[in-house]
Amino acid sequence: MKISITILILLFSVLSLFGQNNAPVAVNDTIYGNVSNTVYITRSFLLQNDYDPDGDSIYIFLVSGFQKINDTTWKKDLSNTNIISPYDSIVNGSYILRDSAGAFSNGQIIIRINDAAHFDVLDINNISAIISPFGSHFWNLETAHFEVPKGSGKHSIFTHNVWIGGINDGDTLCTAIERNTRTGPDFFIGPITSGMDSNYYVKWNRVWKADKTQIQYHINNWNLPGYSPIEVIKNWPAHGEPALGQTPDIAPFYDNNSNGIYEPLSGDYPLIRGDQAVFFVFNDSNEMPADTTIHPLGIEIHGMAYGYDRPDDSTLNNTLFMHYEIVNRSSSNYNNTSIGLFTDFDLGFAQDDYIACDVTNAMAYSYNGHVTDGNGEEYAYGAHPPAIGMKVIGGPYLENDGIDNLSGECGFSLNGLNFGDNVVDNERYGMTNFLYYSNLPYYVTDTSSDVGNRYYNYMRSIWNDGTPMIYGGNGHPTTGGLGPDCNFMFPGNSDTVCNYGTNGILPNGGLNQNGNYWTEATVGNIPDDRRGVASIGPFNFDAGEKIPLDYCFTWARDYQGDNNSSAELLRERIAALAPSWNTLIKAPLTYFGVPDKMQSASLKVYPNPVLDRATVIFEGASEQPYQLFSIKGELLSQGTLKSGSNLLDISTLKPGVYILKSGSRNARVVKM
Repeated sequence: MKISITILILLFSVLSLFGQNNAPVAVNDTIYGNVSNTVYITRSFLLQNDYDPDGDSIYIFLVSGFQKINDTTWKKDLSNTNIISPYDSIVNGSYILRDSAGAFSNGQIIIRINDAAHFDVLDINNISAIISPFGSHFWNLETAHFEVPKGSGKHSIFTHNVWIGGINDGDTLCTAIERNTRTGPDFFIGPITSGMDSNYYVKWNRVWKADKTQIQYHINNWNLPGYSPIEVIKNWPAHGEPALGQTPDIAPFYDNNSNGIYEPLSGDYPLIRGDQAVFFVFNDSNEMPADTTIHPLGIEIHGMAYGYDRPDDSTLNNTLFMHYEIVNRSSSNYNNTSIGLFTDFDLGFAQDDYIACDVTNAMAYSYNGHVTDGNGEEYAYGAHPPAIGMKVIGGPYLENDGIDNLSGECGFSLNGLNFGDNVVDNERYGMTNFLYYSNLPYYVTDTSSDVGNRYYNYMRSIWNDGTPMIYGGNGHPTTGGLGPDCNFMFPGNSDTVCNYGTNGILPNGGLNQNGNYWTEATVGNIPDDRRGVASIGPFNFDAGEKIPLDYCFTWARDYQGDNNSSAELLRERIAALAPSWNTLIKAPLTYFGVPDKMQSASLKVYPNPVLDRATVIFEGASEQPYQLFSIKGELLSQGTLKSGSNLLDISTLKPGVYILKSGSRNARVVKM
């Protein structure tokens, strides 16, 4: 019996000894490398921050994802690494750590790619904002940055993305809807391509920032001996590689010798809008989407963020503009297409904001829900908090119908561009829908894997549960909504004459009359983190078609007032810009090195520069033939101008300067 007890005691001691052996701790290791280079790791590098809780000796048992050189060194060649993405910029390897008692643990080897996801900042005026190479603007995946006033450390927007969805010829919903890339991206850097290698990432995983002083210097000096252009002018992304399925012409440029090739040392230079611009390219097709999309559309977006240096103009000096050209590079025609502009507003302290829209001025905006922003935080605005808005200037063109559609009070469009201007078929959509977006309540949250369909419905003012948004409350029958169905949430007093958002129907319950306006304050909502999507549609988007999109972000602060007066100041400033929109969203002709005007009183072209379609005003008693020439004098097209307004399609031409002649009259046409 005593022998048995002794054996049990010894066995217990042995088991206790093994039970006290803790596994070693492998702390993840991070190194930095460049695409097209090789990175090296050593045994000492991996072990430098690892340890064993029991004090046992530790050693590297196995390294995975790297090629072994010898017992102390491993390498990884990044030149053929195609999984590098601008969203995490990480390539992973791993290793197994073992202690002398036989216990194991696993560690990660994280390689951060230096050339990945090169952001830049648009900062020409009172706004400093991060611009992204893949369209998720105002944050760099770690830090939000829409700082205003510039240098204050206070920010007004967390992130902003474009959404788009449409029904293809097979009756399938196709979407590209980016929220914040946290669950993976729906958009990818660069143009659509058949070849993604290290050279592709080096060229396209970036943005291009230029200002007019740099361009003017290049114009003045390109032909001087020994001159070398700065990097952004030298490497302006004017062209893709058609052999790899890429769009041949991407970033706009002035073609000094009209040969169709970007050659800065032959006098060519970037065409930018505003006084400073950041150009970027992204698409929805190069990789497998991971955020909301099941069926991508096959679109490519050429974007330019820009601003004006106008310290004497409080509106322009606090405005950031966006111009997109969205190209359908698929073989599908899409109908019932909608574009959504999603903005996550964080106005200083993010948990005390309200959201609203101005229907007449096509603007979604955020303002503080209290008279003071935050609770004394460094990043809060404090007293006299500002307001910030996202204004839709002009979306895609309406289908041609041969007439000048009217706007104004209760016309065809309350807030679009070029309506009622005596020009035929130049009308562009404005904001057609606005929906408050949040993490709560249930009819808004993502409760299904079919989030692409849900976000597509948001752009059409339809909730997750399939019910249309209705007027009043929080837009839903369960939250005080009274009806009827509506397209704009929290419009306040911006739609009192036409009831445009309810198709001319007076809202129920006496709303939108006698000062009884629909806002978050009148509903009694508690201020909190706010986001929303302003949308444009529906429209048709055919295979090969390129559509324009122009919008802006404007910030306003009434330093003598309160949260509500800042919101009213914002609305007043946006309304005051209405006559100037067409001027503000085009590239100034002085950047082309050509006169502002080269047109007779009886032959006028606008907008000029033009993207795809120019309106030609011919003041003559009868029809006259016209010819369109290149700057070299080559005849490109000809036709007949009737008296009045004519539409000139130049969508097939390359960017550059062209001469329109009719009789003895000339006009210069600048193609963007």
